[in-house]
Amino acid sequence: MHADPIVFLLTAAALVPGHYLGDYGLQTDEQARGKGACTHEGRKACAGHVASLTLAQLVMLALVAVVTGTAMDPVAVALGLGVNAVSHYWADRRATLRGLVLADERRSSKIGFFDGGGAERVDQAWHKVWIVPAALVAASPVPLALALAIAAAAVLAVCDIASWRARRAEQFRNQAASAV
Repeated sequence: MHADPIVFLLTAAALVPGHYLGDYGLQTDEQARGKGACTHEGRKACAGHVASLTLAQLVMLALVAVVTGTAMDPVAVALGLGVNAVSHYWADRRATLRGLVLADERRSSKIGFFDGGGAERVDQAWHKVWIVPAALVAASPVPLALALAIAAAAVLAVCDIASWRARRAEQFRNQAASAV
């Protein structure tokens, strides 16, 4: 059981412009400014942004599938778009992605870059990387698509745990420093 390489390539080719349309064309200023807030409104803004981004990617993917006559399993496509949507939401909450950079600080020394204006580049790199597993899921037979989606969720869970631990450690360090 393997992913269809042509469907993978076509899916990836459709998800990239769909990403740009959703991230830059359809995202409202309110969503862009509010999606990282640790509030109900922040979560709502991020969810709205991810919904319109996913719709843009679905439209691009449908266009490619119809024009090329490529058959795609709707369940696998839904799972692939779900992988992309969840990873996009996770990163766009902002603190989560910053925490992951912080968790990797000893190896990468990137927190200065991230905090000094590089956050958008790290964010966009994250989104582009996740297009590959999303396209692999969408191009796979449903049993494999489901297994890949579960594996992607596990990777994202590990990233979330590392992010949370790094942010918590930073919070403790900051509290200790301000107590002195």
